[in-house]
Amino acid sequence: MDIVRVVEIGGTHIRRADVVERQILGLESFRTAEILSGDVLGRLKNFTQEKARPDTKALVILIAGPVKENTVLLMPNFPEFPHNFNLKEQLGFNLPVFVFNDMTAAVVGMAELLKPQNITEPFWGLTWSTGLGGKFWDGEKIAVDMEIGHEIFLEKEQEAEKLLGGRNMVQETGKSLEEVTTAFLQGKDWAQDFYYKKAKLIGELLAELDKIAPSNLYVFKGALAKNLLVDQEMQYKILGAFTRDVTLMLSPDPEKDSFLGAAALVKKVL
Repeated sequence: MDIVRVVEIGGTHIRRADVVERQILGLESFRTAEILSGDVLGRLKNFTQEKARPDTKALVILIAGPVKENTVLLMPNFPEFPHNFNLKEQLGFNLPVFVFNDMTAAVVGMAELLKPQNITEPFWGLTWSTGLGGKFWDGEKIAVDMEIGHEIFLEKEQEAEKLLGGRNMVQETGKSLEEVTTAFLQGKDWAQDFYYKKAKLIGELLAELDKIAPSNLYVFKGALAKNLLVDQEMQYKILGAFTRDVTLMLSPDPEKDSFLGAAALVKKVL
């Protein structure tokens, strides 16, 4: 059995688990700022190898930001993280090390998880949480690989993530996302007005993505998507950007899709 150790570094949480033949073992989650404070590389190395099984075949680091040839170009939601260097070389492990964008892995994992539901059509896989990201799956592979939060511009030519990313929403409201979301779910007018305006912007974002790669399916993950897409009015306002029927859905397993996808990407190489 090939064991792949996967570490996913997000702006808010850092997670790790071992993947063995589509099984996720020992999944743990911690606050990123607590685990990677101070000596970021040294602490990341320790975190990655801690509790690793002796028969681990490869290590994968997933980053919430652009990656090119194992080099972290930028991590917008955790600016303290070093960038513009080869993470694989810096960590210095004796095992094969792979560095991928977290949504690259998540979308590959989404595609795997959708197969048992007989869903094999192309789709945009998106995350809406602290940040905003997405990739396009053409039915066989990721065909559009871009940083949509920073490359798509919405009203007044602002980056999509500056309007829709959770970190920026906290600055807008002066409240935590948990507070705003709870107020929304309780039917508070101010919170509903706030999120319904954001839903309209999400619709505009999807319409822009549709120009790049048309799709009738949009698969979401992330804390904001999980809590808000269950609301029918939210969906109505998002879908108002389209003149045809499209489907919005949540990832079949948003907690595990990126881990499964990371292991699948490594399997193609090893």
